[in-house]
Amino acid sequence: MLPHVDDGARSEEEAMAMLKAAYADGIRTIILTPHFRPERWKWTAGDFLHAWESLAWKAVKKWPDLKLFVGNELYYRQEIQQMLSDGQCLTMAKTRYALTEFSPSQHFPYMRDAVCELTAQGYLPILAHVERYECLEGRMDRIEELSDRGAYLQANADSILKTAGVFGNKFLKKLLKKEYIDFIGSDSHDLKSRPPSLSRCADYIQKKFNREYAERILFQNPKRLLEDKEL
Repeated sequence: MLPHVDDGARSEEEAMAMLKAAYADGIRTIILTPHFRPERWKWTAGDFLHAWESLAWKAVKKWPDLKLFVGNELYYRQEIQQMLSDGQCLTMAKTRYALTEFSPSQHFPYMRDAVCELTAQGYLPILAHVERYECLEGRMDRIEELSDRGAYLQANADSILKTAGVFGNKFLKKLLKKEYIDFIGSDSHDLKSRPPSLSRCADYIQKKFNREYAERILFQNPKRLLEDKEL
């Protein structure tokens, strides 16, 4: 959603239109998470912060009760801890939470070791779009191991909605049923293919699972994240 810094909004006008759509959907707090992947995009933490400040300044004038924060979706590499320490990239809203992604085909030992390395440095890793990783598909034992080692799990709203269909992601549905998912993201990149919407997903979780779980992963957990508290 942050303009000009990755494969999301192409302009501030598009970013403002996306914020308008999110606001209409009932969203009042957003952590903008542009990709941090230096070999693909050359943007720095300073670029992300500048773009965020510019967008937030315009947004607050239009929607005074809309809160915008910024962090990176960190494509994991072994140097990422040092990059975080040096200020080359951003945690979630200046907290210890680090939204971390991997290649969909990444091997499990690498992912497990990454979680251990991040937690050893005091970070609270959030595994981005957990439904995408081949090494986790159908492997509840690996999900449990990552959780035991300190990882939190995030799923995308559109992936959750697909579980309602005949050809849905059955494993993600199982993760929701067992309440392993800690956060939901919109994965918004534009207004058409990946719009900023969470309300349909919230309704689905409430009806398919339970209202208390929906409340926890959509409101309570994000609140604790912003307070830099563990779940």
